[in-house]
Amino acid sequence: MANQWYYAGLQLFAKKGCDWLNDAIKAALIDTGAYTVDVINHATLASIPVGARIATAAITAKTVTGAGVLDGDDTTFPAVPAVSATIEAIVVYLDGASDAVRIPLLYIDTLDTGTFSIQPNGGDFFVTWDNGANKIAKL
Repeated sequence: MANQWYYAGLQLFAKKGCDWLNDAIKAALIDTGAYTVDVINHATLASIPVGARIATAAITAKTVTGAGVLDGDDTTFPAVPAVSATIEAIVVYLDGASDAVRIPLLYIDTLDTGTFSIQPNGGDFFVTWDNGANKIAKL
């Protein structure tokens, strides 16, 4: 699968419900063995089982450039727990008070180095966002 926008995320941007620069945007490392993505119907983070979310981190120093190109600093997930699951995707989401109001924006399973499958070992996990024209995402 290629990187995709969640429909709920696109609607949020279209309705001015997400301010990329000023809202809290986070990323979750995802075990796809415990989560089957559905970008059409998954409208809140509650649709992603807690067991599929290996770790979360904030995306910082966010920018918007050009024709809707979204970027931010490369992201560090500190001390990602050593689990038997692998990390094969990242979900970028608008943070909120609970999973019922956290809105998934992007499903990413391909970084600038291609697809990935990582076995966490208890150390930090570093995500280098695409340094090409699309950065984290493009509207």
